[in-house]
Amino acid sequence: MLRYVSYLLLAVVAMATTAGADSPGDYPYRTLIKSPKPGALFGIPSVCRLKNGEILVVYHHLCSHVCYGIHDQEWFDCYKARYSALSKKCPLPHKGRLEGIRSADDGKTWSAPFIVVDGPHSESDPQISTAPDGTVHLVYLTRYWTRCGEFWTQPHPQSPYPRYPRYFAIAMTRSTDHGRTWTKPHVLPSIYEHRDSAHDPIRFAPDGTYLLAIQGNPFLGPESGMILASHDQGDSWTVRGTIDHPTESISEHAISLLGEEKIICAMRPGPFISYSNNAGRSWTVPKLLPGGPEKAPFFLLTSNNELLLFEYTRRGDYGFTVRISLDDGQTLTDPLPIDPTAGNPHGHAIELNDGTILAVYYSEYDLQGDIRAARFRVTDKSIERLAIE
Repeated sequence: MLRYVSYLLLAVVAMATTAGADSPGDYPYRTLIKSPKPGALFGIPSVCRLKNGEILVVYHHLCSHVCYGIHDQEWFDCYKARYSALSKKCPLPHKGRLEGIRSADDGKTWSAPFIVVDGPHSESDPQISTAPDGTVHLVYLTRYWTRCGEFWTQPHPQSPYPRYPRYFAIAMTRSTDHGRTWTKPHVLPSIYEHRDSAHDPIRFAPDGTYLLAIQGNPFLGPESGMILASHDQGDSWTVRGTIDHPTESISEHAISLLGEEKIICAMRPGPFISYSNNAGRSWTVPKLLPGGPEKAPFFLLTSNNELLLFEYTRRGDYGFTVRISLDDGQTLTDPLPIDPTAGNPHGHAIELNDGTILAVYYSEYDLQGDIRAARFRVTDKSIERLAIE
C-alpha cells in the first residue's frame, strides 16, 4: 500500500492543547482540543469505532471557518470578507490540514494530536467510517486552484454539466491499520459544475455497496444532492439517485440506512427530511421538520434501533442538539439540547460499550474552534446528560 502520511505525534509546539476537565452545570462536556488563539480553528470532527475497539476522531485545523488553497491570491484580492485577512497570514503551510486523536478506553482519555492529511492543498470537513472488513475510509473536501480560480478536476462521466471552474472537490483516502497510515488520496471526478462536497461519511449497505451522500450546485444555482454508489470498496463511484427540492436550496445531506432498501436523508436548512424505499434510487419530496432552522445533520442508529439526528439548531440557545425517532424516522422529537453553549457546532457520534452515546463536536468563537465531547443516555424520547467518566 502506498503510504501517504506517517503516524506522527505533533510536536510540543503544536497549536493544539488537550484538556481533560469537564464543564460544570446541567450540560456537561469535555474539551478534547483547545484552541490557543485566533487563527487556530479546530473543527468539523468526525468519529468512528475502529475494528480493534479504539475510537478515532479526525478534525480539520484551519485558520478560519473558510480556508482556501495556495494558488488563490487573485481570489483574495477580490474577496474582502472577514476571513480573507487572517487566512492570508495562515501559519499552516497549505492553509489547512486534517488531524486526529484516538482513545483506547472508550473516550475516557485521548492521545496527543497527530497529522492525518497535510497535502499540497487545503483539506477540511473530514468524514470517517469503518467498513465491515475494518478498513477506515476518510472522505474530505479539498480546495485548490489554478489561475483565476479555475479548478482542474475532470467532470464525472455522469455529470450533466460541461467543464466549469470548480472550487471544491471530494477527496478520499483509506487506512488498513486502524488509522496509523493512509493511502495516497485521490480526488473524485466532479459531478456538479460549481462544486462538489460531502458532509456525511461513507455508509455501508447490507449487500456490500458503499453509499455516499454529496451536495453541489450549478454555477450560481440552487444546491441539491446526489447519492453515489460504489461496488469496488470506494475505488469508483456512480450516481444512484438525486435529491432535489422544487423551491428550496438544500445542502449538507446526511443519510442513515434503515434496512435492505430503506434510507432516510436529512438536509440543511430545515431540517428537511426525505425517504427512499429503493436503496437511494428515488426519493420523496423533502419535507420540513418543525423546530428549526438547523444545519449540519448527522444520523446515528443505535443498537436499540433508536435513530438519533444530531444538528446545530439555530433557534434561541439550543446550540448542539439531537432528535430521537423510535419508528425508523417516521416521527422525530423536537431538538433536545446537548450543549447550548457551543457556537456553530458540527458533530458526529458513536455508541459506547455501555450503551451510552458519545457525541464529538466543535464550538466556534472569534475565529477559534475547540473540539468538545458530550455523553448521554437515551431515555425513551429524551436524554439523560452524563459526565465523561
